[in-house]
Amino acid sequence: MSSKPNTVVLGTALGITSSAIFFGANLSISFLTVPLLLLPSPKPALPVPANSENTNSPTSASSQRPATKLGHLARQWQAAYNIGKKAGPFFALLASGCWLYAAKHLPPEAGLQRQLLWAASGLSVAIVPFTFGVMKRTNDELHRRADAATRDEEDDSKAQAQQGTVESYQTHDLIQWWAQLNFFAANFQDFDDDTKRQPLHQFIATTFPQSIIVIAETPVSTFAIMGGVTVRDVDAQKFIEAYAAFLKRQGKLRVPGWVDTVKTSHSNELPPQSADWFYVRAASVARHVYLRKSVGVGRLRKVHGSTKNRGSRPSHHVNASGAVDRKVMQALEELGILEKVDEDEEGGSGKGGRRITQAGARDLDRIAQTAVEGDEEEED
Repeated sequence: MSSKPNTVVLGTALGITSSAIFFGANLSISFLTVPLLLLPSPKPALPVPANSENTNSPTSASSQRPATKLGHLARQWQAAYNIGKKAGPFFALLASGCWLYAAKHLPPEAGLQRQLLWAASGLSVAIVPFTFGVMKRTNDELHRRADAATRDEEDDSKAQAQQGTVESYQTHDLIQWWAQLNFFAANFQDFDDDTKRQPLHQFIATTFPQSIIVIAETPVSTFAIMGGVTVRDVDAQKFIEAYAAFLKRQGKLRVPGWVDTVKTSHSNELPPQSADWFYVRAASVARHVYLRKSVGVGRLRKVHGSTKNRGSRPSHHVNASGAVDRKVMQALEELGILEKVDEDEEGGSGKGGRRITQAGARDLDRIAQTAVEGDEEEED
């Protein structure tokens, strides 16, 4: 094999170098640039007042947002994207051309090596259909938000968008999802030396991932769940606080106008004192339904009920208001978190009620993962 033309070695070496440059640039964007763009505000040096929101808490709405405004964040992503799209295709095409050149100049007996180089050439340009196929909707949505910010228009997630689609997610969540897609795209340029299996020069012995990961564009939350954490793995109070903060920050939950004056049960003398009690109740209901096949209003009335103080007489349990729990379930149903269950439907409880949807379960698991990551940061 020492008599092989130098052109084969040179072409293969240039192909490896071009692929390495492209692969490293994409990794730096996903693991360096994007985390810097999403960097949150620093923790305050002074202690948080007792009557204010603790922004250091992982369940706080402000602790999960980057310090940069969402509109400007989209513009920063667009600037990085425009820089990368100029150099990236050049190195991908250069690597593909080098692989083809090396394959063309191989001797006739090197059939297996020629097939490997052809495969490498195809994978080098596979990022093009991946970008225009899988990543197109995400790219278009981020470009739309960046253009809106350039025109000094506030444009983030669409309230009327279907739950779980790219249009329904906030800009920082969408950029994080794009970074994961970009990482998958970079793997098309991955390579590995395998000199033991191939008798040709070590530069020619390159292999690529044996399987191409095909991922659906929606819903976004599918790849947001890292580590397999579910709602069952998180403390109930921590999850409810985190999900309530998310619902409030999202601003899509329909809150009735009587939340400031209504009593949640006949046993209560006053309305709830917390201004965010409706979000907390919605988070509690979503978690309760998540853990069961189906739940109706009657069940929730018992769960949210309390003991009534009857003076000298023995106290007894009083159910919560059915109207409140019904409004909460209807609001969650509008968001696509819950759905109705027919009484005769297979898999239900036989009493109707509502159950968690697939998109709702993924969203709740994503919030559970966020709560777990917050606890780990506090321990560190």
